[in-house]
Amino acid sequence: SISIQRRNYQDAIAKLQQAQKLIESTSGKEDRDYVAVITDLARAEQMGATKRDQLPKIAGIYEEALNLSNKVFPPDHPQIGKINLAYATLLFVEGNMADAENRFNEAIRITTKNGGEKSIDMAQMKASLAILYVKQKRYGAAEQLFADAISIGTRKLGETNDAVRRWKSL
Repeated sequence: SISIQRRNYQDAIAKLQQAQKLIESTSGKEDRDYVAVITDLARAEQMGATKRDQLPKIAGIYEEALNLSNKVFPPDHPQIGKINLAYATLLFVEGNMADAENRFNEAIRITTKNGGEKSIDMAQMKASLAILYVKQKRYGAAEQLFADAISIGTRKLGETNDAVRRWKSL
């Protein structure tokens, strides 16, 4: 995670791949730590991707993470919501709006079920889904989501926060 924060994606990817192999050889794939590592690996790969042809491979990692998370976590576990959110952003970049919308909505549903309806993560999810709706010219649906994101963001981060100001400008 430190390498990701420093934007040293190749270093992060190499370390996560080592961790993936180690966990797989000791605990197997149906392990919470394995799911966490491959989710972080997909995120690092996504952040470091320089070509669109890398995106299907990353989508496959998210699919594996979701399939395994449904085996190792109880239904609606927050980790499943986080994977859906990360996968939704990839699908959005790929232009797969229908699947991205479904993943954003699933992440919102899980986050709400776990008491996160007023979290900054929820604000970001709603703003991301609103942007998707604007791209689809579904302005009515986007308007309420932006209003919710701005309300949460203003309470949690203040009116001068860059994200809140960006949401207001959209």
